[in-house]
Amino acid sequence: MVLPAVLTKGLEFDVVILWEPVNASYPADPENANLLYVAVTRALHELYLLGSAEWSGLLKEP
Repeated sequence: MVLPAVLTKGLEFDVVILWEPVNASYPADPENANLLYVAVTRALHELYLLGSAEWSGLLKEP
């Protein structure tokens, strides 16, 4: 199943693959921080972050 992150709130999946979690998709602002949080917390067992560019600043250590 392929869904945009905004439609996954309240759902859970065994495996989640988050494609291209880069600054263009998730800029560092509160709304996108919440959306990215929802996306990565949908995984029950495995979470994969895949991409070719530098990841969003929201995924970096403070």
